[in-house]
Amino acid sequence: MSTAVLALIFVPSVLGSLLPSWWQRHVPSLLPGPASDSLAIGHLDASELYLHPVVAALVLAVWLAGLLGWAHVVLARRDG
Repeated sequence: MSTAVLALIFVPSVLGSLLPSWWQRHVPSLLPGPASDSLAIGHLDASELYLHPVVAALVLAVWLAGLLGWAHVVLARRDG
């Protein structure tokens, strides 16, 4: 699981230049790191790199719910 989290953090930045331009413009801002940056400093800079704070909070909530759901399934399968 820790490998998946590390891949989620580092793979988009390493392979970002190989992906289509639409992906480079839209998808990285929906990852947890840039979404939390949008909450912390996005209001300081009017840039298309940052999401609106409400959208960033929703993105982080979806990631949190997804990872907690995944952890529940993995632990239930392991302990069951």
